[in-house]
Amino acid sequence: MLKISIDYNLEDTVYRQIYNQIVEQIASNNIHPGDKIPSSREIAGVLNINFHTVNKAYQLLRENGIIELTKNKRYIISKKNKTGNAIDNFKKKEIDIINEAMVRGLNDDDIIKTVKNILNLKNGAD
Repeated sequence: MLKISIDYNLEDTVYRQIYNQIVEQIASNNIHPGDKIPSSREIAGVLNINFHTVNKAYQLLRENGIIELTKNKRYIISKKNKTGNAIDNFKKKEIDIINEAMVRGLNDDDIIKTVKNILNLKNGAD
């Protein structure tokens, strides 16, 4: 079941928090390809936020191939396998993150060590 909470103390926008939490729940196998997710109005009602905010997160999820809209106008977690396009999108995002890390003074070894630590934490959590 999809669980979303909003932390207004974070720098991330509300729509980005929704996006990130849905992606995390898929990556953690809490929700699976083909699973239905609530409408933007349902989530907005539960979180007491504007449904346009949820729509923005859903639009980004659709653009990235993470969710899809069915013929019945329901959102589901995409059943599509990883594609070259998904890999290209991932590379573009990582380039931005790496560039920002370098601007903040991290070197290649720092970045690689951080990524390995994150993967170890992620793999240990599963």
